[in-house]
Amino acid sequence: SNDRLIFNLCFSYTSTAEITNSIDIISTGIKENHIKEEDISSELIQSCLYLSSEPDIIIRTSGEQRLSDFLLWQGSDSMFIVLETFWPDFTIYHLYYCILLYQSESGKIQQKRDLKQKQNAEKLKNESHEQKLSRERVERFVNKVQR
Repeated sequence: SNDRLIFNLCFSYTSTAEITNSIDIISTGIKENHIKEEDISSELIQSCLYLSSEPDIIIRTSGEQRLSDFLLWQGSDSMFIVLETFWPDFTIYHLYYCILLYQSESGKIQQKRDLKQKQNAEKLKNESHEQKLSRERVERFVNKVQR
């Protein structure tokens, strides 16, 4: 089912602004009665981020070994690659190198994600009626926000 590639390139971006924006969206959703305070969860916050999925690879050019307020929420299970190359000199060969590194580690990353999925499926199986109503409310809200 993995039949497409999404390439995100982020400039003038900070996780602080992104997370703050996510909280603002949720706050507005509560004020407008689309969701309730008890609906707030890490999944809801992530769904309201600019990038709601987790990137497989985060490439840091220039040799800097810090995230610099970049994809702090989404990057927890991503492979972080630091290259000494500066961005203007980054070539397709650097990208190929990063992809090869990722391929050598992708099994470990996928195991972590599979475990999260399994835990979420278990949570769904055991949810109460109130939890189901909350999940459905959140899904409607997220669908509305992501349009």
